[in-house]
Amino acid sequence: MWRLAESLKFSWSSRVSGKDEGTQVNRWEKTGWFVRAKGSRHLFSTIGAIGGFSAEADIAWRGLASADYDLLSSLHREMPGASEESFRSREKELLHAARDWGLGLTGGNWANDFQLLADLQHYGTATRLIDVTSNPMTALWFACQGAHHAEHPASGEDGVLLAINTRSWPRFGRSIPPASYTAHDDPYGWELSSALESEQPFVVESLTPNDRLRAQEGYFIAGRIPTNVDRESPFKSLGVLHESTTPSRFYHTLTERADLRGSGNGRLPFAAVLVPAELKRRVLVRLQNSYNRRPDVLFPDFSGFLQYGRVAQVRKKAEGSINSLYFTGYPH
Repeated sequence: MWRLAESLKFSWSSRVSGKDEGTQVNRWEKTGWFVRAKGSRHLFSTIGAIGGFSAEADIAWRGLASADYDLLSSLHREMPGASEESFRSREKELLHAARDWGLGLTGGNWANDFQLLADLQHYGTATRLIDVTSNPMTALWFACQGAHHAEHPASGEDGVLLAINTRSWPRFGRSIPPASYTAHDDPYGWELSSALESEQPFVVESLTPNDRLRAQEGYFIAGRIPTNVDRESPFKSLGVLHESTTPSRFYHTLTERADLRGSGNGRLPFAAVLVPAELKRRVLVRLQNSYNRRPDVLFPDFSGFLQYGRVAQVRKKAEGSINSLYFTGYPH
């Protein structure tokens, strides 16, 4: 613990981006709930400190290949600045169109809205769901992307590993329909409608996870579009409540003894661990050798093979053929 504390203490004064003095500080650094890894050992020990922070904390992990990325849902990226009303309208249109297409029907039963959104998200459709995992090593793998390909959007950029404490968040996806008029009148959408009644973010679990979701130990977080979004906050799609803090306060929160800091719920709303670009290659090697985090394990399906397989090539489409036509969603 002493070595961890000393290494964490050293890192608080390090600049997150590694850029020259005067360069704009990214939004994760401005929250104060961050630490910049100064080496691979320090990175893994910091992750251990967060994961072991408290038995009362439920941590959702997500990796972003660039520390300049905000936490945004894919649908929010398509509809920047949209209100919750227009967001919800687009979502209902999408769900209706998907069912008209015959999607979500299994064994004679229709999937509820949450399950259908999870399946649509898996196949690349923009939704309000944000992928997270219970395995920090999986999230770290995603935070290290851009290390091997110069054409990657995050090539040469620091990544960020997010740890979000969802202890107080409601959970959906496995609820039994209540004996209410709402559930009776809307058997497939009542749970999503109920979840969106307040601005409290929530967790979404899948009753029937696909192979990729199981391999990545994944689930989702989501929420209403916050009414008042702080322009400087990196949380644009979720109302993640947190006080501003300082590096020294975060240091004490993360390293002090559990019996001195009290409850873990709320004491650590989230943490952002910055992964310097120069560490990414070394970390990926460790993740493969020690944690079995590699593409064929994380993407055990045909689309994963197409995206990450070294010999796989995208089939060329004949001009004018039906295979060259793609559904790109409904107009904004």
